[in-house]
Amino acid sequence: MWLYTDDPGPPVDLELTDATNHPYTLSWKPPVNDGGTPITGYLVDWYNWSRWEQVGSTAIEGLSTKMPDVNYSSQLKVRVYAVNSVGRSLPSECTFIVPRRDVPGCPEPPQIKMRTQHRVTLRIIPPADDGGLAITRYVVEMKGVSATRWRNSGYVEEVEGDLEFTVTGIEPSC
Repeated sequence: MWLYTDDPGPPVDLELTDATNHPYTLSWKPPVNDGGTPITGYLVDWYNWSRWEQVGSTAIEGLSTKMPDVNYSSQLKVRVYAVNSVGRSLPSECTFIVPRRDVPGCPEPPQIKMRTQHRVTLRIIPPADDGGLAITRYVVEMKGVSATRWRNSGYVEEVEGDLEFTVTGIEPSC
């Protein structure tokens, strides 16, 4: 009995995952048709704004890969080939809009809600620009009037709703 084998079909369902993390992860599903022989890997190309370039130098085992760094608010063009012992498939091509990721703006100057001789409670006003991602925490630093160095006073991890932070250990001259 003679068994016919051929190049596989292209991978399906390309998806850009972990879009809030860096580097981005490109994932896909195996082709519907393996060409009659097992898939041995995948080749991934990306368009680097001037030419197509292969991600990695060998076939990728598995159904995902980390992508090279791309600018925010830009397009990420990719193509993925399935490979078997006969050859490689036609590509699955996709273009993704990469979410904007940048450094957030500065928060407004904190408002003093309550002050005693050795502690102050601050209200933190979020910046107008979050950089394209949710802000996950604020770092609070302080320095005395005559001091030359800032010191870390703590972190605000809960960033939902009204943001308050109490600084303790304040010297009366601050």
